[in-house]
Amino acid sequence: MKNLKFVVVLVLLAILMQSFVSAGPYDEIFTGVSFSVLREYDQGETGTYQMRGFAVSPDGAFLYGGFLQGERRVLKIDSVRGNVVGEYIDSADGGYPKGLAADDRGYLYVGITNSANDGAVLFSIVNTGTMTEEYITEIAIEGRVGINGAAVKNLNGKYILYFVTNYGPNFIYSYDVTDVKNPVLNTSVGNGGIVDLTALVGGGNEGSYLDVDSDGNIYLSYNMGDGSKGDTLYKISPDGKNVLTKVSITEAYGVSVMNDNYVLVSTHDGESSAVYVLNVNDLSQVAKIGEMGDSANYSMAAFGGNKIYVSDHGYGGSGDRILVSAVLNIPEPSQSVPIQPETVPTAIEEPVAPVPVSVTSPTTAPATADPITLFSIASIISAGIIIKIKRKQQ
Repeated sequence: MKNLKFVVVLVLLAILMQSFVSAGPYDEIFTGVSFSVLREYDQGETGTYQMRGFAVSPDGAFLYGGFLQGERRVLKIDSVRGNVVGEYIDSADGGYPKGLAADDRGYLYVGITNSANDGAVLFSIVNTGTMTEEYITEIAIEGRVGINGAAVKNLNGKYILYFVTNYGPNFIYSYDVTDVKNPVLNTSVGNGGIVDLTALVGGGNEGSYLDVDSDGNIYLSYNMGDGSKGDTLYKISPDGKNVLTKVSITEAYGVSVMNDNYVLVSTHDGESSAVYVLNVNDLSQVAKIGEMGDSANYSMAAFGGNKIYVSDHGYGGSGDRILVSAVLNIPEPSQSVPIQPETVPTAIEEPVAPVPVSVTSPTTAPATADPITLFSIASIISAGIIIKIKRKQQ
């Protein structure tokens, strides 16, 4: 009986500590968060449609959409009115700009599937002030191949680019892009800068989108065979050699790390599309948000300027739309001082347009005790329980 009571106490303590570890510091801020439509776009207006690639500037001032049909290109969009204020078409092929990522230096990274979907992929680096191409390269890969997601992160003063290839050659490529004129493979990831995803996760169809936290952990949506896009989110070690944890999500697609506390996973699931908010530590679910009922397919949800922006690609048949959340008061994580580009981006005059639907008022983040304090409290409680048990037994 004595051993049984002791085991019960330990189990209760373990459950209590698990809840503390899984909880994020701002979990309650996502309760009831509302979304509205920032802007709708149709092919007649923009000459292009099917916004698959999507990124938000770190300060939230601009959004970048990669459009796959009509005139394939990247549009720069102001985040206040949803106006198009710039554009980019790659100089090599005019391919499909599926993977987009923006850094805090003023550069946009564009992962490009070539027009033939065969034999090679490309990536370019674009100055976001002028939307001009600083660099472009082609990477030969045998067979049918494309690019899905791209991500960039400042890790210990170096800017590291990641992108996912698919259609059979399922790899993560990693490049050091600190010098935007001379990117080189980042050999600290995978095998010489390349991660074989099929070998890492043990099969599956293809990788979709990814992002990286400040420790270098990689978060990847992947299709293991259940669904049209993705079904699993993986958390992968910084060296790309081990799966740390995983979680199943129906039609998991877009992936975005939010201030190193949360991972946003948008689902490519028709009218059931939503955004899952997960804790970065164990991928436990915090909230399911952004459900609109009349959605098409969410290709990405990303955070910038204290708001979440969602690209709803294919909305209205031959158009797209962008959703925006209410203000979320989550402090930015501390980061290294960014390396500034050689050419300072110049401003582009924004056209006048009606103000979009207003969002709701900010929500205040709850105060949260740190894990060490909670562990101490839990330990004291459990010790008291054990003492009481011993006294009764005497």
